[in-house]
Amino acid sequence: MGTDVVRQRDEWIFDNCKLLDFDKQALIKYYIRKMLVKTQQMFEYDNLPDTIPKKDYLLIKQTQGHVTIAKAPDGKLYAFRGGLGGSPNPYYLPTISIVANPALKFNKTFTIDEDCVVILNDGLYQGLLPAIEHVAYLLAECDISFKFACINIRIPALVDAPNDTAKREAEEFFKQIEEGKKIGVIGDETFFDKLSVYNYANSDTSITHLIELKQYILGTFYQELGIKSTFNMKREAINEAEAGMSDSILFPSIDEMLEQEQIGWDKVNKMFGTNVKVRLKSVWYDAKEKKDLSTELMESEIEKNEGTSQDEEANAEVKEEDQKNE
Repeated sequence: MGTDVVRQRDEWIFDNCKLLDFDKQALIKYYIRKMLVKTQQMFEYDNLPDTIPKKDYLLIKQTQGHVTIAKAPDGKLYAFRGGLGGSPNPYYLPTISIVANPALKFNKTFTIDEDCVVILNDGLYQGLLPAIEHVAYLLAECDISFKFACINIRIPALVDAPNDTAKREAEEFFKQIEEGKKIGVIGDETFFDKLSVYNYANSDTSITHLIELKQYILGTFYQELGIKSTFNMKREAINEAEAGMSDSILFPSIDEMLEQEQIGWDKVNKMFGTNVKVRLKSVWYDAKEKKDLSTELMESEIEKNEGTSQDEEANAEVKEEDQKNE
C-alpha cells in the first residue's frame, strides 16, 4: 500500500548507522566496507567494456580472489563470480569456471583460457578479503577497548560510604562540584573519616597504548597494500632514514596484483579482440613513480661514479707511463 509520508533526509542517510552500541560484528563489517571502498581506487582502466563496471569487477576480484571474464548469450563481455574446478592441470590448478547468472538467465561451464579468462587478484587466488577481515577484527577490538577506556577515565577513584548518611553527604558534595554553582564545602571533618577512597584504573596510559596500537595495525595494513604509512612506536622524532626504512617492503603486494591484472587483460584482449589497458591509480601510482624515479637516479649516480673512477684510473695510468718514459 502506498504512502504519502516522505522520509526525512536524516532518516535515509543514517538508517544503516548502527555503530552507536559498538556491536563488534557491526564494527567489523564497517571496517571491511571502508577498506574495500579504498581499494577500489587501486587501478585505472582504459577501454573497459560498458558491461564490466570497474567497481563491480574489482569487488568480485578482491573479495573472491579471482573473476571470470566471458561472453554471455547476448554476445557481450561480463565479469562473473565463477566457481573454479574441473580436472586440475599439471600444476594442480583449476581448468573450468562454472557460471550461473540469474539476471542474464543463463548458466554455463567455461573452459579456462579457451572460451573464458580468469583474472587473479594474486597468485594464490586469495584476494584482499582475508587480510581485510584480519585487520577489521583487530580494529573493532581496539575501538571497543577505547570506548571502555574513555568511560573509565571518568572514574579516577571509587568512594566507599559505610552508611546512608555518609552516602547522601558524598552525593551532595559531588553534585555541588559537578554543577559548579558553588565550591563543595564539608561542614564536618568526620565526613572524611566515614569515607574510604580507592584509586581506580589510570586510563591515560591505556588510551595512549590503544592509539598507538590502532596506528600500528592500520600502518602495517597500508604498507601491505603499497601505501606508505609511518607509525612511530619510539614516541620521539624519527629521521629521514628511519622514515624510509620501510620503502623496500611497500611494493611486492601491489606489484603482484598489477602483474596479474596485466596478464589477465592481455589474455582477454587476445581472446575477445578488446584493447583494455590497466595501470596503477591514485596514491599507488604516485608512490610507484617516486620509487622508480629514486631507483633511476640511484643507478645513474652509480654509473656516473663508476665512469669517474674509470677516467681517474685511465689518467693515472697515462701519467705513470709518461713518468716512465721521462
